[in-house]
Parts: sequence; C-alpha cells; structure tokens
Amino acid sequence: MSETPQKAVSASPKSSPSKKEIDAATAALNHFAQGKRHLVVGDIHSAVNSLQEACRFLAEEYGETAPECGDAYFHYGKALLELARMESGVLGNALDGEEGSTEDEEEEDGDEDGERDGDSQEGESQDEEGSKDESKSQDEGEGEKTEEDEEEVSNLQLAWEMLELAKVIFKKQEDSNPEMIKKVAQVYLKLGEVGLESENYAQGIEDFKQCLEIQEKHLEEDDRCLAETHYHLGVAHSFSDDFDKAVESFQAAVKVIDLRICNLNKRIKEKEDWTEEQKKKDAAERPDPFYTEQGEIDELNKLLPEIKEKIIDMEEMKKDTKEKLQKAAKGALMARAIGGRVPSSDPVASQAGFDAPSSSTFSNAEAKSITHLVRKKQRKPEEDAAVADIKKAKVENGESTTSEVTSTNGQSESMETDNKTSSKGKDMEELKKQAAEEMKKATEEITKEKPQATT
Repeated sequence: MSETPQKAVSASPKSSPSKKEIDAATAALNHFAQGKRHLVVGDIHSAVNSLQEACRFLAEEYGETAPECGDAYFHYGKALLELARMESGVLGNALDGEEGSTEDEEEEDGDEDGERDGDSQEGESQDEEGSKDESKSQDEGEGEKTEEDEEEVSNLQLAWEMLELAKVIFKKQEDSNPEMIKKVAQVYLKLGEVGLESENYAQGIEDFKQCLEIQEKHLEEDDRCLAETHYHLGVAHSFSDDFDKAVESFQAAVKVIDLRICNLNKRIKEKEDWTEEQKKKDAAERPDPFYTEQGEIDELNKLLPEIKEKIIDMEEMKKDTKEKLQKAAKGALMARAIGGRVPSSDPVASQAGFDAPSSSTFSNAEAKSITHLVRKKQRKPEEDAAVADIKKAKVENGESTTSEVTSTNGQSESMETDNKTSSKGKDMEELKKQAAEEMKKATEEITKEKPQATT
C-alpha cells in the first residue's frame, strides 16, 4: 500500500497540521482499512461503501490525482468490479426464474384484462379531462428522467474509471519507487477483467498482455501472479474464439504452477536440515503466520486439473468449430453450384459467412428451351449447286417441286421424291388414254347400230 494518510499529513510542509486535517486523514485511513477487510471476507456492498468514503476523504484532502489516493482508487475499483459481477449473476438468475413464471403471469394478466375492460368505459371521461394536465407533468418528468439517466454510471464503467486513475497515479511514481511498477501490472490485470465482463475481449487481451510484459520482467519465473495472468489471458482468447492462443496461455499457466510446486518441494527438503533458530526466523519473517509450503502445494495441485480441463475443452471446441466450418463450406459450394442461397435460419452457414441452398431455388426453377443454342450444319457450296440443278430440271419438265425435302444433315432427298411423282404421273396418263380409246370405240359402235335400227 502507498503512503497512509497519517504519514502524509506528518510529512506536509506545515509545522502543525490542523485538527480538521488530522480528522480527515484518520477517517480516510479507517474507511480504507474497513473496506479492505470487507473485500477480503466477501462483503462487497460494505467494501464499496467504505472505500468510496475513503476515496472521498483523500480526494478532498490531497487532490484527486495525489499519490495518497492511488491505493484507495485501486481497491475501490476492485470492489466495484466484484459488485458488477454480483449484479450480472443476480440478473442472470432472475431471468432464468422469469422464464418459468411466464405462464402463471399470462393467466393473471388474462383475469386482470377482463376486470380492466369493465372499468375502462367508466374512466374514459375522467381520463379525457385530466389528459392535458398529465401531459404537462409527463413532459417535465421525462426531462428529469433523461437528466438522471445521463448522470447514472454503471458500476463496471465506474470501476474502469477508478482503475485508470490508479494506473496514472502509480505510473507517476515508478521512477521514485520501483515497487510501483508491480502495482501498475496489477491494475492492468483488473482492467483486463473489466474488459472480459464488458465483453470487450480485444481490449481485455491487450491489458492482460501489458500486465504479463511487466510481470515477466520483474517477477520470478515461478511466481503465482504469472500463472494467474496466463490463465486470464487464455480465458480472453477462448471468448474471442482464438482457441490456439488460448491453449498456449493455459499451458503456460500449467508450466508456471509445475515449476512452483517443484521449487516448493525443494524448499521443504532444505528445511529438514535447518536448525530451530533458522525455522523460527523464517516463521517470523512470513507475512502470513498460517502459511506453509505444503499447504500451498496442496492448493496448487487442486488448481492444475481445472486448467488442464480447460485445455481439453479448447481442443474439442477447436475440432467442433473446424467440422462446422467444413460442412458450411461444402454446403456453400453446392449452393453456388446450383445457384441457391443460404436461408437466414442456417446458423452454421451464417457463422461461417457462406450461403446455403434453398428449396425455393428448385420450386421456382422453370424449364427453358435451348434450341437457340444448337447451331444447324450449313451446306457446302457444292451441295447447294447440285440442289439448284435438280430444281431447274424439274421446272423445265413441268413437274412440281413442292415435295422436295431437305434433311437435317444438309443432304437433299429430292431425287427420290421426283422419281416417285413422275412414275405416278405416267400411270395416270396411260389410264386416261385407255379410257378415252374405250369411249371412242363405244361411241362408234353405237352410231353404227342406230341406222340399222331405223331401217
């Protein structure tokens, strides 16, 4: 923690601080200590209230960007982040509960609607009389509500603002106090968590990377803070569907924890040869009197299965996503091959950015003639000349050429048809001649017989 308000007051250039300044510094220190305690035990609402008062006292006494305000801002931002998480969890549970109670509410609404219909006609005249007065009051009330809505800031937004203030204050002290750079890393870690809660995954990943860059320079290789940052970075990558990088981050966290367990086991073996004085000295220097190496090893061994399970989940999610994309790609290729489009109800294809085939493509399709695409074979000049000679000969003979037929392959069949028509014509002429001769003979015989009969 940075310089306490009491020490800051004693270091002021004034020879004797006033009673008001001492009281403000004491109140800020008390609220800050209470807020940290509430935060540790999980009493988030009390922590937010106490830390808010501590920030107010410190800002009024030293200024909003004073070094004395850095730690208070940081812990206040942490408390607001936890409160935002609680609210989002309560909201999620409330929404789940509302889904089960919708049917009962609909029945109650139906009964209430019947009662309202009976009373609506009686109150219509009264509503018309008071409509003008109500419209004025509503306009005034809406104006006040909009101003209040603009002034309201969500806990998540406020947490981000307080953490940003703490980051600015800590960075100003990096040159004079090397420990401040580690606090800057912790601020980046919490800013990354704010990014995850607000679903701004790109910004969260960037903040986690900034934190990791500082920690890798100033912390030991087996520091648990490194494992924590790697884990959060893996979660951020998984939310942004970058499963390969998520696996890398989770594996890095496992590597740090394994190294930590190995070093703790070595330390336990070394302590076996220590004297009693060395053990007492080590226990006195520990910040936590209840800490033991074996206890930390047990705690880390409980964390490892959870992280390894995350790695397995990422591999499975990567495989499932790959299969879905392949199916969507095949569907898109088939759709484009037949000229279809993807319906909006296809989630896989929509996610992959492809179009899927639609049944309307087949139902609306019409058969079209393709005869205009078939080219007829053109006749050669020699064939055209032969056909012309045949036609000319027929005209000279007085024969009809109406029965001339041209085949589809361009060769004329007129010779065959001409032979048939000419043979038929000759037969008819012979029959006519025979009939004429027979008629002539018959008339001659009749004329000969008549004179004989008259005589």
